[in-house]
Parts: sequence; C-alpha cells; structure tokens
Amino acid sequence: MSERVVLFRERVGFALLEPVKAHVRRILKRRQIRPVVIRPGLQSAHLVAAVMVKNEAHRLPALLRHYRRLGVEHFIFIDNESTDTLLSLLIGVNDVSIYRAEGSFSSARYGLDWLNTVLSRHCSGKWVVHVDADEFLVFDSELPDLLSVCAWLKKSGRRSLQAIMIDMYSDRKATQNVVREGQDPLEVCSLFDATGYERHHHWASATTWVKGGVRGRLFFPDRWEGPALNKTPLVLWRRRYAYLRAAHLIWPRNLNGGLKTAELALLHFKFTPSASALMVDEGHRAQHTTEYRAYDNIRDVIMVGDETRQYRQPADLTGHGLIARIGSTF
Repeated sequence: MSERVVLFRERVGFALLEPVKAHVRRILKRRQIRPVVIRPGLQSAHLVAAVMVKNEAHRLPALLRHYRRLGVEHFIFIDNESTDTLLSLLIGVNDVSIYRAEGSFSSARYGLDWLNTVLSRHCSGKWVVHVDADEFLVFDSELPDLLSVCAWLKKSGRRSLQAIMIDMYSDRKATQNVVREGQDPLEVCSLFDATGYERHHHWASATTWVKGGVRGRLFFPDRWEGPALNKTPLVLWRRRYAYLRAAHLIWPRNLNGGLKTAELALLHFKFTPSASALMVDEGHRAQHTTEYRAYDNIRDVIMVGDETRQYRQPADLTGHGLIARIGSTF
C-alpha cells in the first residue's frame, strides 16, 4: 500500500470517525457532570475561559486576574470533586459559572468528555479560551487584548489560534518555587528554554506537534517520548466541535493550524512544590498519562542550562522564534 493511500485513509478516518466517537462519549459521560451555578452573564459573553480544576484554589486569584486583564468576560470551571476551598472561593463570583464532574478523570479522556459537553451546551458561537489553571496565555501584538485578537481573527476568516506551551522555572529546585495565593507566578518562575524544540507536521489532522523545551532536555532523552507542547487554546466554538487529546488536537482538522507558527504562548507553571508533589504521587499518576513516570527526581533538579533565558515580555518569545507576532503571518 502506497504512502499516499495510507495518508488518505488516516485523513478520512480523522474526518469521519473522530466526531462520531466524541459525540458518543459526550452522551455516555454527560450524567457525570451537573451545573452548580450558571450565571446570567454566560449567555451574553463573547469570550469565555473554560478551565478544568481539582484542588487548585491557591491558583485561582492570579488566574482570574490574568485572564480578566486579557479581556475574558466569563469563566466556566469544571471541578472534579475538589476537597479544598475552591468551591467556596468561586461560588459567589459574578463572572464565574461552575460545573461539578463526578467520576474518573482518566476514563473521561482526562476530562475532555466533560469539557466537550459543557462547551457544546453553552459556548456555540462564542470564543473559547481553554487552559489549565497553571497556564497563563500571552501574545505579542499591537492589539490591546484578547477580545481585539478575536475580532481580528474573525475579520481574517480564522476560527482558531495555536499556542506553544513554555515551561517556566527558576534557578532553584521546584520544591523551593513557593507561589503565595494570589501571587503572580512569574515573580517566582521567570526562566524558560529559548531553544531545544522540535516540530513534526501530521498531515491527516493538520497538526504541527511540538516537543522538547526544559522537560525534553532534563527528563526525556528522546524528545518524542516527552509531552506535547502544541495546543489550540482559542477557538470560535460550534456545537459539533470537539477536543480530542487535551488541547493538543481538535476536530475538525482545519482548526489545528496546519504549518503555521504558533501565535500564542502558554506560560506553564508546573514546577512548584504542590505540582511537583503531585507528579510523584502514585494516586495522581494513575489519573494521568505515563509521562508522569519520568519525573521521579523532579524535586531535586536544578533546571538552569545553556538554553535558559529570562522572560520579561512576549517579545522575548518572538525574538527566539518560538511564536509569531499576531498579524505577521498573512
């Protein structure tokens, strides 16, 4: 069988089978989620952030502040049975709606079945920013905020924007990167790897996979065994759309960006005491991918290397070729 035939079959399979599987999974898992509070502002919002959380109350003040500053008008939090103060922190906030998800995070495809259900229910016709609680979106542009970026995208006939995830760290061990509740994590972790990223384009899904960075350098001698760093976090949602593999892969394929250089970055604050403790916790590992098995010594590693640079502004990422300036790819 020729390579061309194989590629064609992969593309047809992606186009026809993936949406059916995602729809079936939404039906099967929808009883696992229930609304806790749906605020009136959700219906009228043009730009909504959707975040899946579990025991991350300490991250939320800084997260809310950052995305409000970007222009997010409403937040949907999907809470997988948190036992900390997360619910009490969010329940009275006017621009926050909350869903409760009960069940196994991993068996719900790491929460994607819950997420796709909620987005299809509430966000058709809205711009959606899908991020984790430890991800801060940034971009380099003359446009003042994310709402302006969305308007520019719509005018340009685009329905999505791609990001590269940049792992942030410090010159200390991860266990010493203490971020106080409400503190900007950039005040603690402001270093990143400027080089050491590899890209591979997958034709069938029109996805450019990115791997490497500091996790590739320190924990994965074969970078392609490491975590994916490409994401599609910003989408003008339609009811039939579906995330398929975290935010790394989405259906339909034309949302995945093709060969374009990412124009967004997600500053990823994974190397903190609480997060590093979870990486070596067996119960937590059981709910996540096999990637976590590589982090046995994460609490003892100093991450600074020849690739390390200081982050001050999004233009630092543009200067190293990690992202393109918004407006420069046409």
